[in-house]
Amino acid sequence: MKNIILLILLVVNSIHSNAQNTVTERKVIPILAPQTFFLNSQTNATFGGKNRTNLEINLPKNTVEWYYSFTTTKDMSSPPALNLLAQVTKLYDPTGITAMATTTLFSPSGVSVCDIFLLDKNNAKAFIDKGDKWRNTYNFIASGTRENYTNGTITITNPKTGTYYLGFKNPSLTEGLSVTVEVVAIIEEFKKVEPTDNENKANLFANLAQKAFAEHDYDKALELFSKVIHLNNNADVYHKTGLIYLIQNNYSQAIDHYSNAIILAKKQKNAKALLKNFVKQIEQYNSTNTTLTGSLDVIHLLNSEIKKIK
Repeated sequence: MKNIILLILLVVNSIHSNAQNTVTERKVIPILAPQTFFLNSQTNATFGGKNRTNLEINLPKNTVEWYYSFTTTKDMSSPPALNLLAQVTKLYDPTGITAMATTTLFSPSGVSVCDIFLLDKNNAKAFIDKGDKWRNTYNFIASGTRENYTNGTITITNPKTGTYYLGFKNPSLTEGLSVTVEVVAIIEEFKKVEPTDNENKANLFANLAQKAFAEHDYDKALELFSKVIHLNNNADVYHKTGLIYLIQNNYSQAIDHYSNAIILAKKQKNAKALLKNFVKQIEQYNSTNTTLTGSLDVIHLLNSEIKKIK
């Protein structure tokens, strides 16, 4: 039994340590720098002008979502500043937490309507070849398509990989227009970080605490786990300490520590997996020993919180 419990604790500690040494960061990167181009009217396009064009969009690896912003003017003399890169950079912090609603993204007011289509490679060619003029057609991706818009900022969460095209068309029969456009993406990176001195010290105390636990020296294990909590406060240590209090029949302290474990676990991306693992360990202990007094209450508490997590 001692070996079983020690193995469980070592495995959980290994999982937790790996999570601590990996951080997720989000970055805002430019895909297409601000640029302005002119689209002729449909009438002028008949005599050699161009009333449509497309821009290639190469989505970077690990794209979470991407945005394009555009506005229209009568000519190219004074293209407005879109500042999309700066706006989205303020929208997200490196941890990926949204600082404000995406609806706050601003694009300067436009003066003429424009049609924008999100296309794959084959349909981008059909779009430029004016297949729709010759009783043919092209298919577009609705999430990134806007028709009869003078300006706007569009958020796209799908597609997120590959190469696509933004097709721009001037629907006016008689008036040309200038379009200014900018495209940015948010990418997610996973980085390994070296543990701090306190984390290294906490791991040493945790190893000693686990050894004491396996030897049924619960008072010593509690003393060492309290040092771990002081150095590196985390859900797993509160769980282990709560389990010891259950073994010692100290219901009040057990509930208190499992409450802290739940609070800290719910701040993690893998919160549901953490809490399920806590339940599994208590049940495994109960299956090889007399059911711990108060353990069923703790399991109920943990399961209640698991159900709340989507």
